[in-house]
Amino acid sequence: LQHYEQVLRFKPECDASVRVGLGVCCAKLGQTVRARAAFMRALDLDPDKVEAVVGMTLLDLASIPRGAKDRIARQKEAVRRLTTLRNVTNPMVLNHEANHSFWKFNQQRGWRAELEEGSMELVLHKHTEEADDDAAAELSLESLTEILAVGVPIRLGGGTPKWQDKIMEVVERKDSEGSETLKLLMRRPWDKPSESLVPIYCPDYKKVEQHAGTAFHYTTVSEIKAESYFLLGRADHSRNNLKRAQGYYSGAIKHFKTFAPAHYGLAQMHLHNHEYDKAIQCLKDCLADSPDTLEALHLLGKLYRQKDQGDKALVHLKRAVELHPENAEVWLTLAQVLQSSAKTWTHAQIRETHEAYSNAVNLIRQRAAAGAGSNKSRKDLDADIPAAVFTNLGTMQQMLGKKNEAMESYLAALKQAALNSPRRESKAASICEPANQVFWEWEDLPGEVSLEPDSGDVSSTEDLRKLVSNYAMLRILIPPPTKDAMNGGGVVPTEESTSNGASSASSPGSSPTDWMRVDVHGESPIAASVVPLKTPYHGTIPLRDTRAQRKVTRVSVNEATKTTCFNLAILHEELGEGLAAVELHRAIINHFPNHIDAYLRLANLYKNMGVVKKAIKYCEAAHERSPSDPAPLALLGNMQMELAQLRNEPKRLEPAKNALEKIQKLDGKYVADPFCNLSIGNIYFSNLHQSEPAAYTKHLQWSEQFFKHVLRGHSSNAFAANGLAMVLAEGGHLDMAKDVLHRVKTASGGVAVSDAMVNLAHVMTIQEEQLQAVKNYSAVLRKKHHGHDAELLLFIAHAHFSDGRHRDALKSLSKALHIDPSDCRLWLNVASVEYEFAAFIFNREQSIASDMVMADMEAARDYVTTALKILNWLLERKKAMDGDKKRRDGRLEAMDDKKIKKLVENCEKALKRAPVHLDHARRRAEEAQRVREAHAWSLEENRRRQREEEDRVEEEKKAKRLEVQERARLKQEQIGALLSQQAAEPPEKKGKRARDGDGLSQSDNEDNIEEVGGSGGVDFGSSDEEIEQSGAATPQPKKATDDDDLFGSDSDEDDMTSEQQQQQPQPPPVTTAVVSPTQEMTTNGDDKTHEGGRGGSLADESLADLGLDDSDDETDEKTNEGSSGEPVSNAATTTTTTTTMTTTTTGGVGSG
Repeated sequence: LQHYEQVLRFKPECDASVRVGLGVCCAKLGQTVRARAAFMRALDLDPDKVEAVVGMTLLDLASIPRGAKDRIARQKEAVRRLTTLRNVTNPMVLNHEANHSFWKFNQQRGWRAELEEGSMELVLHKHTEEADDDAAAELSLESLTEILAVGVPIRLGGGTPKWQDKIMEVVERKDSEGSETLKLLMRRPWDKPSESLVPIYCPDYKKVEQHAGTAFHYTTVSEIKAESYFLLGRADHSRNNLKRAQGYYSGAIKHFKTFAPAHYGLAQMHLHNHEYDKAIQCLKDCLADSPDTLEALHLLGKLYRQKDQGDKALVHLKRAVELHPENAEVWLTLAQVLQSSAKTWTHAQIRETHEAYSNAVNLIRQRAAAGAGSNKSRKDLDADIPAAVFTNLGTMQQMLGKKNEAMESYLAALKQAALNSPRRESKAASICEPANQVFWEWEDLPGEVSLEPDSGDVSSTEDLRKLVSNYAMLRILIPPPTKDAMNGGGVVPTEESTSNGASSASSPGSSPTDWMRVDVHGESPIAASVVPLKTPYHGTIPLRDTRAQRKVTRVSVNEATKTTCFNLAILHEELGEGLAAVELHRAIINHFPNHIDAYLRLANLYKNMGVVKKAIKYCEAAHERSPSDPAPLALLGNMQMELAQLRNEPKRLEPAKNALEKIQKLDGKYVADPFCNLSIGNIYFSNLHQSEPAAYTKHLQWSEQFFKHVLRGHSSNAFAANGLAMVLAEGGHLDMAKDVLHRVKTASGGVAVSDAMVNLAHVMTIQEEQLQAVKNYSAVLRKKHHGHDAELLLFIAHAHFSDGRHRDALKSLSKALHIDPSDCRLWLNVASVEYEFAAFIFNREQSIASDMVMADMEAARDYVTTALKILNWLLERKKAMDGDKKRRDGRLEAMDDKKIKKLVENCEKALKRAPVHLDHARRRAEEAQRVREAHAWSLEENRRRQREEEDRVEEEKKAKRLEVQERARLKQEQIGALLSQQAAEPPEKKGKRARDGDGLSQSDNEDNIEEVGGSGGVDFGSSDEEIEQSGAATPQPKKATDDDDLFGSDSDEDDMTSEQQQQQPQPPPVTTAVVSPTQEMTTNGDDKTHEGGRGGSLADESLADLGLDDSDDETDEKTNEGSSGEPVSNAATTTTTTTTMTTTTTGGVGSG
């Protein structure tokens, strides 16, 4: 590219060849825009430049997207450039003309096709009407025969092609006078209504050979020669000239070793010759040059799948679907490879395979819908999908648990198969379950029928001998009953009763679509107008002039539907449709007697239904059909062992052992088979306590030998290790058995080997580790059986009972009875636990009488009564079973009559002693009730006294608060009066006091006044609650002294006599708290009365003047009396109280 660009820089006027080279380089580098511009410039310089025209054509073809609606029109427009070239000898043009002729379908002038519905023959006739139109374009019979060779594709119809197929064989050619015909055999039948004069289109491979051959001779370029060889080989390949095609493909590779299409064509030749290794190598060479070729990736994946190299096949197929996710065929091949290469299915593999099948089916449906429009039904959309694809898709859905979707897929597969199978009359013993309705349908019979009460013949107005045969199934429409019909006068048919109703009814006569099914007699001949029935009609209403239908088989069980029917039967088993599954398996056996899997599934179904004889019969029949197959014997032996355990029938162990020993005799490789050895070891271990005591040790040793034999060949076999642990536990080596079972539990990841965990729990129960045992039992019950297993619940009950938890044991037994109420062992255990629980309650020592004593005794009596009823019922049932063999129960037979009767005697004795226990419990309960009542009365009395005391204290507090408020008011009045008196006193007296004193000034007195009244005011508006709240923080009152009471006796009220004081109203007594002087001093350290040494003389002088010199002793006495809670009324106490209030309140009178 750089060299071409340099040429253009140095010589811009160069010819068109340089532009063509530049365009080719750009196209190789993916620069399509520059390449197109270079080619267009080359055509501007030279309009006849062939290389430029070819380059433009190739770019136009490459730009058309896959799936474009106008793809064909754009291809024709791109190729039309080549046809306009005047140079017809150019090898490139000739090769492209040959390629165009290979894909172009030309109408064969003068010939028309005649088609018949369902026929694979195609008859071509000479069409004379067009002979005069264009005589030169008409083809002779010889030319047409050369063109229509084997393998040539043909399209029929004008405009949009109606139908396309390839010629499989040229059957006949007639060239008589006036009549020329050519009869061809196609690969598939004509699936549309019969037509005639249909235009026929096909490619002209003769033109391909002419153009490609000419191109090969006109060129010396190896790549162009290789392309010519490839075109010639492809034309011969289409006409099944495989040897010539292989030669041409080989020649193309010799001329051009990296020519990918030639390698792909040669790979197809090798594949036809079954040379798979050579074909794989050719495809590898093709992918080496063109790694994204869809066809090569797809075919290589198929070849690797055929060689059982699934991993390599998946690599190429996944790459193919990654490149072309819209290709349904590649998705389908990928799904088939995923399915065939999976040895052990994992959830991821199942999901991936299901996704591949789903994508393939959806893409095929989308393609069919796009070709037919939106009016096409699902049935028409699924016409191109093989039934096997639906079957495999249903299998994946069933494995993923999508059972409804799996059912739809299986039904779709059967409907596909029904398209190619004729309908035939269904017999009475054929498939008839509603769940299998896809296999049959009802078809109307001509005419009308009548059936009289108690009649065994159906009369008809038409001859039904060709439509109805013996053992056929019919149904007759029951019209609505009328009054005349009830009186025997017949049925008046209505418009609705004569309609084509096809739904079955639940109650005859309720609607006009009710039907009555009848079976045709198997041996009586059928007359022209009379059909004999298997059983007479016992109805009371006659059925006259009504319609009838016969049951016809829509889908039959054959080779094509065998797998689908078998999978559908298994799905019915999973959905609980046991009868439908049995019906399908029996139908498979009837058509394919050697289908062993159907025999085994039937045997298992009958075993689950409880029909043991039929189950064993089908196992034996499968063994007879395939004596060398060990599966029937293995199922028979396993079935006998399960029945021996479930029904407690040890006699079945011997047939089971014989069946397993037969497997070992079939072939030497089965001698060391772990399943057989494990099963035989389990049989010997299960038979330990059933055999004679002398054989106990021998059977235990044989069981140990079989388990060890399995472990020698398969050291990681958890089931063999579990069996060996059972032998150890049976021998008394509990610790060793417990260690082995712990190892098995760890190695298997919990409940994978559930028997090991159950046995471990057994050992723990024996070693009195009941809690751990219950945990192991519960884990297995929850994870393995989803909480529904009566035997495990019985084990849990035993563990609870061993630990003395009788109630928990009864709960577990109750759950087990809900699961299996017919198990007599559970009922016997319920009776035993109830008796033991009652005995425990009767015999335990009651410490202190409680409320539960009487209830426990009554419950114990009920337990004993229930247990006695259960035991008597078991005895009666066992007695009735002895005379009736049909009602035999192995588990009930194994019960010991003596033990049951002994338990009955114990229950009766307990019931006799129950009144004594109940009376004793009643007395204890009454005594306990009296004690409780006395205690309750005592508590109530104490609470009453406490409430009274609290009320009294509250009243005292309230009275004290009122007293304090009143005294504060009185003291305030005294202070006011004293201040007024001092203000009115003559100045001489004041001066005399100053001279007689210690020289204190008036300001000192004012300071002392402020100390009493001004340091804190008295709050007369405080409520009781506020006083109580502030009480905790209120300082304690100081002891009244001479220094404290500065104004105590300076009022006229102090001179009152004691009589006058007694006449005044006294406040209620209040309990006050007195603080010691030392504490008061510590608390009130800032008290001014303790500052200096002169305050005391002033106080003494003031008190002397007021006439209260001896108040010191009185104050101490009165204060002590007040602190004891007695009522006080002297002035000293009032002063003390006032002092207390003064120090605890804020605001107040001040010095005013």
